[in-house]
Amino acid sequence: MWKPRTHGEGSSCDAREGSHFHGHHVLAGAYLRNLGEIQLQAGHPAQARKSFERAIEISTAPDEWQVHMDALLNLAKMQNQAGQIADADAGFRQALEIAGKLDFPRVKATPGKCDRTPC
Repeated sequence: MWKPRTHGEGSSCDAREGSHFHGHHVLAGAYLRNLGEIQLQAGHPAQARKSFERAIEISTAPDEWQVHMDALLNLAKMQNQAGQIADADAGFRQALEIAGKLDFPRVKATPGKCDRTPC
């Protein structure tokens, strides 16, 4: 289950909101996710898998939900294609759990008008 990361004393990373190190941590997760996508497209699935797994490990702060979810989905897709159905299913379910916690405004379309009402 995806949970926000907590840092106690002795932590090697300062992930407090607004800290200098927090920004680098967020960028590292996004970098690894993007790197994994490039590696996969270049035909290097073993390296891509490692990049996605590492992105999942470090993208656990609440504001990193998109990186975390994307890396989960990319890894789950790879696992599904490799026949690792149980692992893929777990990754897809984790991504769905994250998506289910997001608050998207409800959009109601009418001809020539878009009425936004909160969920």
